[in-house]
Amino acid sequence: MMDALEPEDRVKLATWYHVTNLLADYNLLAFDPMYQRGLKLFASARDKELRENKLKALSISRHRLVAKWEKELGPNWRDALMQRD
Repeated sequence: MMDALEPEDRVKLATWYHVTNLLADYNLLAFDPMYQRGLKLFASARDKELRENKLKALSISRHRLVAKWEKELGPNWRDALMQRD
C-alpha cells in the first residue's frame, strides 16, 4: 500500500506520529500550568529548568523532523508537504 503512494504522502504518513507528538508538547508548553510557572518573574530554579528542558526537547524533535523532510523531499520540503486540492 505504501508503495502506491507518492513520496510526499509516504513521508506524511511516516512522520505523522512525530508531528502529533510535537504538537502535543507545544500545547503542554503553552497551556500546562507546570510549564507556565517557569515564565513567572520569581519562578523557582526548578520551574525555570523544567520549562527550559521542555523547550530544548521540542527544538531537538523539530530539528529531527525537518531534517527527515529535507532528506526525503529536498530543500522545498514545505511545498511538498502542503495539502493539495
